Amino acid sequence: MANIPLPYPEHTRFSFGSHATFPLRYGWLEKFAINRLTTTDKVSINIDAKNMIKEFGLGSNMADSLSFWLKQCRLVEMEDSKAYFSDFAKKYFAPKDGIDLYLENIETIWILHWFLTTSADKTSTWFWFFNFFEKKTFSRQDLVDDIFDQCTKDGPHKNISATENGVRRDVDCFIRSYLGTTNPKALSEDKLDSPFTELGLFKKGTGDTIQKVETERKSLPYGLLILSICGYWDKLGASSNTLSFENLLSQPYSPGKLFGINREGLLSKCNQIEEKTDGLLSFDQSSGLSQVIIHDADQFKNKCQENYLNVLENGCLE
Repeated sequence: MANIPLPYPEHTRFSFGSHATFPLRYGWLEKFAINRLTTTDKVSINIDAKNMIKEFGLGSNMADSLSFWLKQCRLVEMEDSKAYFSDFAKKYFAPKDGIDLYLENIETIWILHWFLTTSADKTSTWFWFFNFFEKKTFSRQDLVDDIFDQCTKDGPHKNISATENGVRRDVDCFIRSYLGTTNPKALSEDKLDSPFTELGLFKKGTGDTIQKVETERKSLPYGLLILSICGYWDKLGASSNTLSFENLLSQPYSPGKLFGINREGLLSKCNQIEEKTDGLLSFDQSSGLSQVIIHDADQFKNKCQENYLNVLENGCLE
């Protein structure tokens, strides 16, 4: 049974650099799955860097990075210090009948992005930016300063061992993941773009600035929207049966923040929500306050959490 990956607790110490400064590359996840995912049985796999250096012809730092991304993109789960392919990996990357074996569908990339935004401890920059960072036009240093401040002051993310240079390297990796390589002369093996550039979440601004991009996000899988609403509702304590449209657009853990959905896009998606959730949710604008109404909280939570992979595949609650 695959459970929905809800956002990590807020009281989680930030950490940086486990990706060895390499963004996720095209081909990494797919090639690993093609080589190793030969059975749906629970069989431990070797993700030790030394093993992958030999098998995939990677340098030692790249091998460390691949091991990191396999875990953070939820293809691999750890249990008793052993690595196993996840249900997600088996459903999407199984060589014979995987939904997206070669990572050709942008819908799958949105799912991987969602995984990274929920992890405060391992992909801290991703978590902070897509939940709490407020500037829509910013420089790298703006983001470094904001995150490093969280590490140095008393609070849930304090990490006295973090350094500004360490945060800066993490931010550089993060920005390259979504913006890509802006210098065509730098296109070498270690500068290849990441699949996340396809999401269009960033664009280059004037000078050294970067801009957040908000659109209707027509490529966002509807099932992922449903699950992100469930995740947001869970972070609120799952205590209310109404969710404000404005909060779903702009609050931490909300789909608007996580996926860069603009007002028109979220409104369009909310207008479909009753049909897509089989009446468990509806969208009400009659009272002058636009809101999503949860009609059966227990059933909504159970259907999302019992097997989130079916929700992603079908794009609805059944």
